Amino acid sequence: MDVARKTFVNGSEVEVPNSIAAIRAALSEERRGDFDAAINGAGVDDIHAVMRHWMLEASPDPEAEALPG
Repeated sequence: MDVARKTFVNGSEVEVPNSIAAIRAALSEERRGDFDAAINGAGVDDIHAVMRHWMLEASPDPEAEALPG
């Protein structure tokens, strides 16, 4: 089950993807290949850090969304 997870990005609380599949789905197509390579290359000692890195990359940036477009 992919239970929602929240964290703070630039001082704002945001919902972040909480599984490999959810992180991959939240990334742009251009970044998915890099994500797949990082996940597939991660060892047992590194997988949590790799997932955290990509979880945050896949998360919305509240400051960017607040900029006038």
